[in-house]
Amino acid sequence: MVINKPDEEKLTKFVETIISKVSNKLEAGLDSDVTISDFDGTRIYLDANATEFNVRLWDIQKSGKIRWTLYKMIDDKNGHGHGEELCDGTNMV
Repeated sequence: MVINKPDEEKLTKFVETIISKVSNKLEAGLDSDVTISDFDGTRIYLDANATEFNVRLWDIQKSGKIRWTLYKMIDDKNGHGHGEELCDGTNMV
């Protein structure tokens, strides 16, 4: 279940659709509640199982078509990190 503010229903449904496309939710760490922690227009920041995830929005069209990529954020233990791509797709919102 995706947890978010009640007035952000469209964003919540969009994130639920993205998560549904992850082939192995348990291995990815997306097998429990997912919280939308922030949205800045080009990225959606998610938290699940004490792990951070980002949805990068690549191509937002006026028609409502959005190309996206879901990343699991990996801590490199040296003050830096990187995103591990889990899946990508295109959806209408």
